[in-house]
Amino acid sequence: MSQKSKFFQWIDYRVRITLGDGRMLVGTFLAFDKHLNVILSECEEYRIRKQGIHEIETKRTLGMIIVRGDNIISLSAEAPPHQPPKKQELQPGPGKAQPITRQGVTGAPNIGLISQPKGMGLPGQQTMMPAGMSMPPM
Repeated sequence: MSQKSKFFQWIDYRVRITLGDGRMLVGTFLAFDKHLNVILSECEEYRIRKQGIHEIETKRTLGMIIVRGDNIISLSAEAPPHQPPKKQELQPGPGKAQPITRQGVTGAPNIGLISQPKGMGLPGQQTMMPAGMSMPPM
């Protein structure tokens, strides 16, 4: 199984990505590319800081981000994709499905498509004809 096909199984999952600098990103896995750059939506960044002897975890909301593949150390699933509630199965009614058709001749072209109506589009044939030439005055 190739690495790309392994990544396809995580699409739409809520995942946790650990970066090389110690930060953790939790978000919905939307996409990846050939360099294993990752797009996360609804992403939150968790950072552990040491303050004296205590470790303090800070959380920051980032939204939609692109994570460069070089920085990713690990990727793990937090939660499966959100499944919308299923609608109740509809029972078929007592009828027969038929397309709606027009009544009339089907082989003849529509009257409106034969020629343009007067006053619409190009001028009539008589106005396009040149005027007759008369003899010059003597």
